Amino acid sequence: MNHLAHFLLSASDPALLVGGFLGDFVKGRLNGQYPHDIENGIKLHRAIDAFTDRHPIVRRSCLRPDNEFRRVAPIMMDIIYDYFLARHWHRFRVDNLEQFSDHVSGTILNYDTELPTSALRFISYVAEHKTLKNYGTREFVQRSFAHLNKRLTRENPLNVAFTQFVRYEPALEQDFLAFFPELQHFTETWQQANQSTSEQQTPRVGDPQ
Repeated sequence: MNHLAHFLLSASDPALLVGGFLGDFVKGRLNGQYPHDIENGIKLHRAIDAFTDRHPIVRRSCLRPDNEFRRVAPIMMDIIYDYFLARHWHRFRVDNLEQFSDHVSGTILNYDTELPTSALRFISYVAEHKTLKNYGTREFVQRSFAHLNKRLTRENPLNVAFTQFVRYEPALEQDFLAFFPELQHFTETWQQANQSTSEQQTPRVGDPQ
């Protein structure tokens, strides 16, 4: 999943939201370099990605494009699923995308001292340009493919992948609508289990030491 989905799925708690955002910027083992709740958000980000990558509906989506696009299909789906999330935003949030963009960027910028330079630069751009409000446009998909085509070091067909999106958009939309509620349920279950574990490990006033 891409930025918008991770923001939505971790928006219930500010520190979790920051960690969900940092999941794209922090790699490797977590050894307490961030506060516990932020590291939980990074772990949630990784759990969401793992659940998504192995889910049969997402795998079906990745098999829809023509053979020459199969290698980059998971990257394509990250962008396309965020597009559908934005298109169906009213199903998941009361606020609109511009309001949500302001909420996300404002919350994360409150933790600016915890952010690597690249992450701070990215979220500052989101705050200035309110970029999330554009995720539900076809232009977002096309620009994202072109951007990733230039960023990837290996030769890839993302510069012409937009035609595949247009061709398979109806089927991919149905895939997304079937998949995302399952991802929401997974995320809610993960958070409940993680919260329970955290509460069990934290002594309360009056508990024996």
